[in-house]
Amino acid sequence: MKNISNFIVELENLKSDMGKGKNALTQEDIKFINERKLREFQDKVNQLDEEIQREIDDLFAYVNMKQASIESFSLIKGYVTSEIKKLEQSLKELNINVVK
Repeated sequence: MKNISNFIVELENLKSDMGKGKNALTQEDIKFINERKLREFQDKVNQLDEEIQREIDDLFAYVNMKQASIESFSLIKGYVTSEIKKLEQSLKELNINVVK
């Protein structure tokens, strides 16, 4: 029980000492801290800009890939359609020949 009481007293003392540290910072310390934070945020903005650009590039690459896929399917469809027409014409000719 005594150890717990001592621990609580030490925590209270530590808590009250923590507020005193704010007054110990000089204007130069505050300036240094703020400049460092500013550089960190500017670096983060640059990183985010690069990430946004990568996402935009990925989007256009995906769109180009899909466009090529659509064009390929359209060409295949054209070929299949022409083959269907040829086969239908051939069947019509066979029907005419069979009837005679």
